[in-house]
Amino acid sequence: MGVFGYRIGLRTLRWVSICHVFSSYVVARAKAPCLYVHNQMDWPNDADGDVFRRLQDDGFDFNETHKIDFFIDFDEWPLSDETKKAISELYPLCAFYEPDEEDMEEGNAAGYVYLQIESMLTYEFVTRTQEEISGNVVPYGGRCEAWGVWQPGA
Repeated sequence: MGVFGYRIGLRTLRWVSICHVFSSYVVARAKAPCLYVHNQMDWPNDADGDVFRRLQDDGFDFNETHKIDFFIDFDEWPLSDETKKAISELYPLCAFYEPDEEDMEEGNAAGYVYLQIESMLTYEFVTRTQEEISGNVVPYGGRCEAWGVWQPGA
């Protein structure tokens, strides 16, 4: 299998369709508090825990580092130059994505900020990172509730 997706507003539907094209990208939405999990089998019963269980079932290598994508959505778009500058200072390697034609046709006029971090993929890392990013961008109307990872060989 190897195709996963969770609803992240209108953009999720697009990412899920990208998942179907590449059959190796995982997208999830987090809403659970940060928990430290000692055993991979003990992931919480939430969207992230479901993704981790499915990754494990598909043989994902949790012992290797992976490039993990985080997506930051904002209440208002386009972002002001001041906000872009502040976000760029927080995350110098981030990228700003404006909505494309397909997004606009679907009524989604909001872009997003993309950030990639290389790390071992753990539930704790994902939830803690989303929480930290959200805490940093909330003064600008931002939040990080979505992440994704390529699943090699899926």
